[in-house]
Amino acid sequence: MSVALLENSSGRLSLKADGKLHFLPIESIHCVKGSGNYVEFIVGTNARSLLVRETLTVVEKALDSSLFIRVHRSFIVNARLIAEMKRLYTGEYRLTLCTGESLTLSRGYKHNLLRFLQSYSGSRSSHIPRLARLLTGPSIA
Repeated sequence: MSVALLENSSGRLSLKADGKLHFLPIESIHCVKGSGNYVEFIVGTNARSLLVRETLTVVEKALDSSLFIRVHRSFIVNARLIAEMKRLYTGEYRLTLCTGESLTLSRGYKHNLLRFLQSYSGSRSSHIPRLARLLTGPSIA
């Protein structure tokens, strides 16, 4: 299987997977899951999966940081798709996407989501400040 990550251009990400070149609109990417030298892109309304031989760090640099957040050493998520966030007793959070997919926001990457939320502090959306307070408050025992 020949796979490679190509550059981000004009709001699309070009991925070479399974001998085909896929052009994905950036906003169609739900999340990216990493495992070693492979990443799995979950994309589109049918949540199809594309496996690419690349590291999550390289993919993170190719994605728009105002739209995508690294929430775990193995996950990058499209921030616009976060529907719910629940604090766990471990200090981590469970993120639920509008697609129904559930991911973990680890303590080590909490600052990434907090920084993203603070960048929207001037937003008219009332749930943004509440999410930021949830991240900075004490853990539930």
